[in-house]
Amino acid sequence: MRDKMRMKIGIHGLTSCYGCQLKMACIEEILEVAKNFEIVYWNMASSKGEIEKVDIAFVEGSVVTERDEEELKLIRENADVLVAV
Repeated sequence: MRDKMRMKIGIHGLTSCYGCQLKMACIEEILEVAKNFEIVYWNMASSKGEIEKVDIAFVEGSVVTERDEEELKLIRENADVLVAV
């Protein structure tokens, strides 16, 4: 049944310049990606603020503050796969 559903992804930024996320937002293929995946969290592209359960979480940036560390732990708890960008 899972193969008929689009995988859920989240794109997160910790302490960073957000350059990788900006690059993702500017690629023409992002619309093709959006057809195959459901982007449920992308703070740069949406005001939705709650981290939810995803199949894949992409995380850009470094853990610099305690807040970053707590956010990363929450992201990891809610992701089947975590990808550092």
